[in-house]
Amino acid sequence: MYLKQLCLLLTVLMGVVASTPRFVSPSVRTYCPNVTAATNFTMNDLVGTWYEVSRTPNQWELGKCTRVHHILSENGTEISLHWEQLVPDRWTLEYSYALSIARHIPGLPSANLLLQFIQQGAYPMPYTILDIVPGSYYVAHTCYAFPYRWFPGGFLYVEMAWVMSRTPYMNPISRELRRLTLERSGVITSWMKNVDQNNCDAAYRELGNNTFLASNGDRRKTA
Repeated sequence: MYLKQLCLLLTVLMGVVASTPRFVSPSVRTYCPNVTAATNFTMNDLVGTWYEVSRTPNQWELGKCTRVHHILSENGTEISLHWEQLVPDRWTLEYSYALSIARHIPGLPSANLLLQFIQQGAYPMPYTILDIVPGSYYVAHTCYAFPYRWFPGGFLYVEMAWVMSRTPYMNPISRELRRLTLERSGVITSWMKNVDQNNCDAAYRELGNNTFLASNGDRRKTA
């Protein structure tokens, strides 16, 4: 599963790739920007289903129809993110799924989260909510150092950003405003790509009960 690869590769990526300049991912840079987290954020703001409308290109989210179901824990201290996507495989679309857990980073503003994919023992990574309107959209960012002796300073910095929406579609003006939010924070946005959300409901329905949403519904909290 491609999204399962995300769990491990987000923390141990780019060794061979970075050594060949023309294949260096646009998510690799020489430093991490000093971003500002959203204010007045609560975990409950994230609860429900969100659709990925744009993202930094990466080697793990290779498909279309990416949606993430956010479920708050009973005590409200963490939120589980259930990632789904459909990956083209010849003449069909292959279902791909991964699970991550987000927790608040102690001592930092509430929108500074630590995200950990549970498959394959991946290390936690920052997941900062830069801007959010709970019923409409949110903008998330991650950037972290990875030791790599052939890169300037001995580290490379992996950066990724996402624009999420409550609906599968976001009008171009709104999308551009979200991009500007990232740009003002020093995030590289020139390589961000829109996510194909066309005909996704029908494609997921064809999978029947073999998806997270079909099995669990859009719950407000875990049982």
